[in-house]
Formats: sequence, C-alpha cells, structure tokens
Amino acid sequence: MMKYRMMIVEDDTILRTGLRNNPAWEKMGVEIVAEAVNGLDALQKMDAFLPQIVLADIEMPIMDGLELSKSLQQLYPKVKCILLTAYDEREYLRKAISYRVDAYVMKNEGEDEIFRAVRKAAEALQMQSEEELIRKENEQIRRTAFFLDICCKEDDDGNAWEKALKCGIDPQCLRCRVISFHVESLKNLNEIQYLIQSRQWYHLLTQKIEALCIPSNIRLYFFQGNENLNAVVLEEKADQFPQAEQMLQDTVISMRREMQIPLTAGMGRWS
Repeated sequence: MMKYRMMIVEDDTILRTGLRNNPAWEKMGVEIVAEAVNGLDALQKMDAFLPQIVLADIEMPIMDGLELSKSLQQLYPKVKCILLTAYDEREYLRKAISYRVDAYVMKNEGEDEIFRAVRKAAEALQMQSEEELIRKENEQIRRTAFFLDICCKEDDDGNAWEKALKCGIDPQCLRCRVISFHVESLKNLNEIQYLIQSRQWYHLLTQKIEALCIPSNIRLYFFQGNENLNAVVLEEKADQFPQAEQMLQDTVISMRREMQIPLTAGMGRWS
C-alpha cells in the first residue's frame, strides 16, 4: 500500500494528540510525519517533512488555518489541505473555497467525516502520477538529511558513500562546495510575512538556477536550512566550477537588480 505523508496542525494538545494516535491512519495508508501548533509552525516545517496532506484547524493563534491554506496554495500548490472548524460560518467556507481548500469539515460531524476527507485527498494524490512523485520526494527528503548531516554535523559514521548512492547522488565526483543563500530581513514585514516572502523568493531562485544547470551539466543540489537556502555543487569534471560560480553570481546579481530582492550568497571551501 502506498503511504501518504500528513501533517496535523492544531493548537489544542489533546485534540492534536488524539488525531495523531488514531489507529485508522495506518489502515488508510497515511503516515503522520509532523505536527504543528499553528500555521507559522507548519510553514516552517514544510520543507523538512514535505507532507502531501495538511489537516489543520481554522482557529489557531499567530497564523490560523485559512491563512495557512492561502500560503500553501501559493508555495506548495500540490499539497492537499483539509480544514477543521467548530463553527458553521459561511464566511469561513467562502474563503476556504477561494483558497482552493480540498475539504472543509465540521468537528461536530465526527471522525468519520475527517477520515472521509483525508481518504478523498489521498485518492486525488494517487491520480496525479503519484508514484513517481513520491519516489522523487522521498529521494529529496533523504538528500536533504544527507547534506544536513555532512554539512552541519561533526560526527561521521563512515557511511557517506552508501548514503549518497541511496539519495541518487554519484559520490565519484572530484570535489564539492557548499553555497548558502540568504534573504535579508525586511523592516516592513512581520515574521509571518517575511517567512512567506523569503520562501517564495527561494523557490524562484531554485527554479532559475536549476534551469541554467541542466544545459550546462552542472550538478547542484538544494536543501533548506532554518533561515537560509543552501546548495551543494559537485564538480565532476576538472575546472567545472568557475562556470558554475559565474552562473550563480550572475543569478544573484540579476535578482537583486531586476527584482529588488535583498539576496546575498556565501560560498564555502572545497572538500
């Protein structure tokens, strides 16, 4: 049975724990990969856990479920979003429809309605050539964990080559280099606005660089840190990096000048 990754977003600890521990998820082929206490917390965890379904309460502090669903539509349009509410409010429903929420469930309708909504979302995922999508996303999760391990941890268990191969990375490269991109804080934006705006810019940067890397045969892998977007460049041919370095520099300068994005980049040493 195919497994679907789901995040539960609920500020009430008892309700969140009850949803998480329900044995029905396993029977449905759903794996709870993350929990969050509000929309901001959920957005901060999206790149690390890559849930395919987000089950969120509407009423939450800091960032509510409607704000979260709107942000998910902008940043992660393929993610299925299901909203839970204790109130039969037409305004909530109207906004949920405008934000393309996949389901809107009243809490008093019981768990069966929640399960039905999640099952429907899972079936929709399955129709979207989902097997290939899951394979790529799982590989991306392993790759992110791998790069975080080798870049941020001092301990080495000696299995780097084996882990690289499992992530779809050819370890037989000459050398590699780590680059970190950072969007400067903007005084006119609060924490939520800054997080959403910076992630949008990081996604745009990733798309631009990946489009340039393919024809140039440059192997570059992105992974998201807490605040920065990071990338590892693999040099598979001698003196290949000057071309990559120039391409990255031109892209950063272009985004700063033409799009007014306060973007900076730093580069580590060869390893």
